[in-house]
Amino acid sequence: MKRLLLVDDSPAVRTIFKLYLSVGPYKLLEAEDAERALKIARLQPVDLILADFSMPGTSGLELFEKIRAAGNTTTALVLITASQDPQITTKARTAGADDVLMKPITPDALLSAVARALALHHPA
Repeated sequence: MKRLLLVDDSPAVRTIFKLYLSVGPYKLLEAEDAERALKIARLQPVDLILADFSMPGTSGLELFEKIRAAGNTTTALVLITASQDPQITTKARTAGADDVLMKPITPDALLSAVARALALHHPA
């Protein structure tokens, strides 16, 4: 069972994503900000982090930079953003993101992105 960490400052968004992902073989963890996510990731390995780009304090992009700077190359990273700015995608890829999803997100799009990112880092 793959461990996914959902990082978003909105409890409603986390609830929706948990609902979408509940159909998959995943153990879901959640954090309300990047600092909490880093603590969780240090205490228990996670296979994928799904993080919002825009959060108070540390952004999802900065979270990914910290994860990769710490030497973690095995955790899949998927960034979620409402922005249509193509530079965010470029910056996300530079920070180590495997995929970038634009809001609004359908359940199928989320499940597909998670499956693709996991396959890159944890092939069956």
